[in-house]
This record gives sequence, C-alpha cells and structure tokens, in this order.
Amino acid sequence: MDVQVPVCPLCNSPIPVRRGEMPDIVVGAHMDRDCKYDPTQQKQRIFTNKCLKEGCKRKEMMKLVCNQCHGNFCIKHRHPLDHDCKVGGHPISKAGIEKNKKNTEMKEEKRRKKSKRHVAENEQPVHETEPKKKKQNLEVNAQE
Repeated sequence: MDVQVPVCPLCNSPIPVRRGEMPDIVVGAHMDRDCKYDPTQQKQRIFTNKCLKEGCKRKEMMKLVCNQCHGNFCIKHRHPLDHDCKVGGHPISKAGIEKNKKNTEMKEEKRRKKSKRHVAENEQPVHETEPKKKKQNLEVNAQE
C-alpha cells in the first residue's frame, strides 16, 4: 500500500497524517494553527544588493563582497581591479596602479577636450592678418 504525505499549499511543508484521519481535515487544521506561511515574504524584492561602485546602479540577487575592502558590488565590478579597490588608501596591485593611471589620464584628456571646445565656442573670431604674421615668423625662424 502506497502512502502519500500531503503537503501544505501555503508553506510547502509535509503534513503528517495518522491512519484513519482525513488528509483534508489535517491540512486545514495545519493551515489554521501551525502554518508558518508569511505572505510578506513573497512580496520581498529579490534584487536588493546594490553595487557600491560610483555611478553603477545595478542590483544583484546575492551579495558579492570584496574580500579586500568588504564592499558589496555587482558582477561587473566584483573584482578588486574593477572597482578601484583600495586598502589603506593604496591600490592593491601593479595592474591596479596602471589602471588608475590610465583612468585619470583619460579623465584629464576628456576634461581638456571639453574645456577646449568650451573656449573655442566662446572666443571671438580672429582677424585674418594675425595667422599670416605667425606663419611668416615661423618661416623666418626656419630659414635661420
């Protein structure tokens, strides 16, 4: 004789039923008294772990904690070099130092380009005679 154990439809836990008892009545009694079902748990957000990398807005299902700085990051920034991890104010590795240098150089270059564009837009037009004088001076210097 096969015996099936009923399962609570709310908390998905098996309900023990003795011989001669009606499974429906036992499950109903469990739901009224012993059921540990909490409807608020089902409405909780799954993606609650926000990335601490500046400018990143991603959220992950599980925590990805850096073992160096103990920050929580997304999959893209989980490695120490990807989130500019610093321990004691210093980059972790030589590769991290190089990456930081490249990042700062790129930021400075963007800033310079932006400021050049801003200056060029705000400057007044230069008279045509001035560039010719500069060219003439360059030609004279080149001949000497």
